[in-house]
Amino acid sequence: MRTEIRTGAVLVERTYVSLFERPVSLKPAFARVLSPIIYRARVWQRPCHRSGQTRHFSAGERLSSATMVATDGPGAPTSQKSPSRGLLVELAVESLAHGTGMGVSRLQLSENESFVVLVHNAIPGERVRARIIRRKRNHAEAIVVERLDPPSMFATAPLCRHFLEGCGGCKFQNLIYTKQLSEKEEQVRDMYRALLRRLETDGLASEASVEFLPAVGATVPTGLYAYRNKMDFTFGTRVWRPKPNTADDSGKVTLRQGRDTSTRDENTVSSGRKRPGTDTAPESGEDMRTGFALGLHVPRRYDKVLCIEDCALQIDIANEILRFVERHCRPLAETLLPPYDLVEHVGFLRNLVIRTAQDRHNQTQVMVNLVTSPPADAHQQAALEDVAAALWKAFGETNRGLVCVLQNITSNRSGVAVGESQRRLAGTQDTIEQCLRPLRHVRSRIQTSSWSETGINFQISANSFFQTNPAQAERLMAVVLENSGLLEQPSVGQVSPAAESSAELAVSSPQASQDTGALVVDLFCGTGTIALCLAPFAEQVLGLELVASAVDDARTNARLNARTNTVFQVTDLEKENLWQVIFRHLPLARQHPVDLLVMDPPRAGVHPRQLKAIAGAPPALRPRRLVYVSCNPASQTRDLDLLLRDAPWYRLEKVALVDQFPHTPHIETVAVLSLSHEADANGRHKASDSTEESGRYSI
Repeated sequence: MRTEIRTGAVLVERTYVSLFERPVSLKPAFARVLSPIIYRARVWQRPCHRSGQTRHFSAGERLSSATMVATDGPGAPTSQKSPSRGLLVELAVESLAHGTGMGVSRLQLSENESFVVLVHNAIPGERVRARIIRRKRNHAEAIVVERLDPPSMFATAPLCRHFLEGCGGCKFQNLIYTKQLSEKEEQVRDMYRALLRRLETDGLASEASVEFLPAVGATVPTGLYAYRNKMDFTFGTRVWRPKPNTADDSGKVTLRQGRDTSTRDENTVSSGRKRPGTDTAPESGEDMRTGFALGLHVPRRYDKVLCIEDCALQIDIANEILRFVERHCRPLAETLLPPYDLVEHVGFLRNLVIRTAQDRHNQTQVMVNLVTSPPADAHQQAALEDVAAALWKAFGETNRGLVCVLQNITSNRSGVAVGESQRRLAGTQDTIEQCLRPLRHVRSRIQTSSWSETGINFQISANSFFQTNPAQAERLMAVVLENSGLLEQPSVGQVSPAAESSAELAVSSPQASQDTGALVVDLFCGTGTIALCLAPFAEQVLGLELVASAVDDARTNARLNARTNTVFQVTDLEKENLWQVIFRHLPLARQHPVDLLVMDPPRAGVHPRQLKAIAGAPPALRPRRLVYVSCNPASQTRDLDLLLRDAPWYRLEKVALVDQFPHTPHIETVAVLSLSHEADANGRHKASDSTEESGRYSI
């Protein structure tokens, strides 16, 4: 039986034997080409090759971004029977799709056959009349034309008026939060069940041995809105004005699709009580060239901007600043301050980035960052500085929290809101301060000093990364702390001080290292958020990061909190051996196994070579515990599949969830792994005496 694996526009065909037979030896010339193919094939839909069965979508199953289907057999969808583009259908929404947040429904094609349809802006429990806008091999996409009675029992009125206009910032404002949380929790459980079934087939894991902790949700109702500490608004020349789909008295449903307006007879679909449709979708709207727009990009429309006056995800002062900037820049759009056009690549104003924070005194701090093209002349720059001065007078001099107004200048043609150079237009500093107090959310009883009251302070610059939801970030750090294994050890956060300029941590003698405290390594450490939260409970902490500016911020944050037991290093693990880097900057790890290795990678996950490097630790020095934090459970489960096959001595213990993104399809997931070997009398795990194993994992 032949299998196809679809990833975007790439279609790869291989037989089961060549894809799944292990081990696979490739000559270097072919490895670069075939390794990604074999890697994806092993990870995605692994059970299919063993059972030889066609994959079907069960009623409760979520669609992922990559799906394997058989090219022959009874389960393959029939293109002649699949719904055509433009068809008007009536659907019952069952659940939500992972990643996209679209409603999952089934279109009955025959008595024994159905077809999955993903519906934009639909929630579970709804019955909708929808129009098919895209058709793919194993599913279709549709937009809502009208919602049928009775309404979903999970429906609620959205707070933000822009939600009904097709804004893509939120997906679920019309879905009650308890249902949002349960849907996201069930999606993660589905992915982990699939992972554990694959591993159980090979005797590497058991679903019964993994503890799924209840999801940690946001505080209701205060934590559901105004939680984002950063919003990136776009200046543009093309305004997207939403047009609602309408149904007139004659029974004709008018579907507005940009320039395309079509009608279909309502009697062509099954009958049902209807409420007049007022729904919009990203496909429904009017492109108007007005010369000035400030707001958010319409989903899947990189060049079109939906004007935003109030965003429910940011605090009130940020919305006031948004309206203030719009009022002062719009009159100059035709002269000195033209917005940037992403199609023609002309213009000056690009982005308005508003960052907020709560400092150690619980005072609000605000940073305004105006991203622009290089100024054409001194008059253009002077006009921008006049806007910044007006901002400072209104929100800075009046002690309303504005700390600085910055200008990032970029000549890049992309829409990324990061400049190649930076100027301060107003204010006395270039950063804002955020204080996190994770210990107040730790359920364990900890004998600690006033650290739980003072917290950890972070300086945030214009282009540095920081968790977008500080309140939930505290809960996330608490979950990491509770599952780190460090709270059972003595707090030694201030011992072995090292010079701030030193590239290595202070090293005690080999004899003294026998009684050392916990050693922690934080991969993808960023600005040091996790590392600095763990530092009070560790002897030494090493943070590794590829981005040099993030490492600079992490070192600044370590000095700000007087954490002398931390070192942050710029490291490219694609070019350097992981364990050589660890031994060079954390010499105690040569005699004492790393107690905790933390990973918090980008959404794409961990590269397979880095996973193999983690598995390649010398047997006697394998990390005792791994904590993998991810905002993308799909890439996390894929990586754990590879890691647990390359390092079967680890056992997946727990999976915890923290919802940092209410009203969106995203959720933070924490996976906890520990060594499954029997520990010796000193608490260290016994290493294998196998000559073959020792040779394989030596460096």
